[in-house]
Amino acid sequence: YTIAGVVQLQGWHWMTKFSGLRRRSVRAGALVFADYQTVRADYGLERVNYFWTNLAAGASVDDLMEGLLPVAERNLGERAPVNGQGTWAPYAFTRGNSLRVTTPGLIKRMIAARSDDVIWGMSQVPLITLLIAGLAVLNTLLASVRARRWDLGVLRAVGVTRGSLARVVVAEALLVGLVACELGLLAGLSAGWCGAEVSSHVGRWGGMDAVLVLPLAKLAPGLLCAVGLCLLAALWPALRIGRADVLGLLQAGRGGGD
Repeated sequence: YTIAGVVQLQGWHWMTKFSGLRRRSVRAGALVFADYQTVRADYGLERVNYFWTNLAAGASVDDLMEGLLPVAERNLGERAPVNGQGTWAPYAFTRGNSLRVTTPGLIKRMIAARSDDVIWGMSQVPLITLLIAGLAVLNTLLASVRARRWDLGVLRAVGVTRGSLARVVVAEALLVGLVACELGLLAGLSAGWCGAEVSSHVGRWGGMDAVLVLPLAKLAPGLLCAVGLCLLAALWPALRIGRADVLGLLQAGRGGGD
């Protein structure tokens, strides 16, 4: 064999996995394009596993599958029930073979769906951490209000209303949430960028070029959840400081050594 050229196709393992091109019976380390007749003569190939075709104008994948099924039944045996749903699902036959039609658009959708599943699985840990952090925010706000009882009592004594003091606590929680979102977003971007760069250089299959994309539509619910959790944590401290009387605040503050 004379090597005509070598092409680096990043991410080819994803394409071959979801399209069914990679056989499960062997380990595949590369894709080789060669003359079929020569390879068939040298390696004794007895059957064709895959073939490529272009659909005519107006034709659909369903039309192609309907046209292939009679041919497959004549050569592969009786058709078994469909293993799955949709045109991507393979038709099984009694002789242990299967028929499957895959399109480039379908492969992209399957890869995107798999990526979404992986990202969602990785996102569950930060969500649990966010719930635990909400308790820490509540404790921080309670400690902050407790340490400033004298100051808050003085504000009430000079005419600041109960609602104004409650809004101060809520505003503090809002600032905590906004700062947390900013720091979390920066940390996530740094981790995502580093992960994308690392994935393009390491891996058993030669790595995969990944473009760092900022999905604002999917990030927005998480950011709103973080801010909402901080506001929720501020409700109890705000209610406590709003219901406290002036004399009680001044006496509590003095008693604490302020």
